[in-house]
Amino acid sequence: MSLLATVAMVNMGGLNQSSQVASGGNLIVDMANLARQLAVTHEANTALAIIRASAADNAADVGQPKIGLRTVCVMQYLPTTTSSSPQWQMVTPWQSLPRSVSISDDSTQSTVFNSSSTDNLSATYRNVSYESNGTQNVLAVLIFTPEGGLDTNGVTKRMRVVPGKGGKVDTSAVNYYDIVFDPYSGGSKIFRPGEEVR
Repeated sequence: MSLLATVAMVNMGGLNQSSQVASGGNLIVDMANLARQLAVTHEANTALAIIRASAADNAADVGQPKIGLRTVCVMQYLPTTTSSSPQWQMVTPWQSLPRSVSISDDSTQSTVFNSSSTDNLSATYRNVSYESNGTQNVLAVLIFTPEGGLDTNGVTKRMRVVPGKGGKVDTSAVNYYDIVFDPYSGGSKIFRPGEEVR
């Protein structure tokens, strides 16, 4: 009985981890689809913004979830009430991936998202400013254009969500969630181990 219970617990742990990875990947896809839809609807550049690195993570308690590679929002380049010039504005609140997963920053698995130098963004999270061209608090972005495509000069972008906790990402994980973005349509395809492409 104890042997059966142990096997069941191990299998449940694996299923839970797989569920968490899928949940994190689905969140990224949903927010990317929202960014693309808003770009077309409002005829304005819209960005999926990801906090890639944070100085706060270095000072965080070991038990605290990290911010970097786990925190995302959607921003749009719109006119403001205080200025006639368009500016980048948050259009969704910050969202966090499940505690036990992270976006991979391994260059062999994930292409870093960034904007052109003319599209520098900044956003505030927990009273800290994050910029797309900063050196300490880095904001990575994937920009959708009013035509629905990506501002990547035709380069395909890919992101991988993997198990990761306490700032350590398991880059060798066999359980992952790959998202590949088409640069021309802005659409995404999902790859999961052992599953058909969808």
